[in-house]
Amino acid sequence: MLAAIGQGREATVYRMENRERRAYVLSYVPKYFALRVPRKRAKDSRYMLVLCALPVHRHVVTVHAADHATGGLLLEYMPGGTLEHEVICNGISAKRARIVAGQVLRGVAHLHAHGCMHGDVNPSNV
Repeated sequence: MLAAIGQGREATVYRMENRERRAYVLSYVPKYFALRVPRKRAKDSRYMLVLCALPVHRHVVTVHAADHATGGLLLEYMPGGTLEHEVICNGISAKRARIVAGQVLRGVAHLHAHGCMHGDVNPSNV
C-alpha cells in the first residue's frame, strides 16, 4: 500500500508497506520503506550507483535500492515527520536547533566525503 508523505519540485515520496516482511529471512526487515518517484527520468545513473554504495551513517537515510532507468529510490522510512512539521506544530528551542544543525552537518559531511551532494537540504527534507 502506498501513501504520499511528501512532495517536492523534483519528486514525490510515498510510504510503502513491506508486505513480504519475514523475520526468519533477515534479523531486521523494516515494516515500511520510503519510495521516491521523480517527475523526470534520471539524468545520471552513475550517481545512483554512488548512493547505493554509501556506507551507513546515522544521520543519512539509507538507500536500499535504485532504479537506474527512472531515478526511483527505495529509501529507509523515517517515522516522526519532518523538521518543518516539528517547527510549525511545536516550535523549536535553541538547544534543539543546535542539536539538529549538528546532525544535519554531520550527515552532509558524510555525503561530501563520499562524493555525493544532496542539493536540497531544507526543513521539509530533514
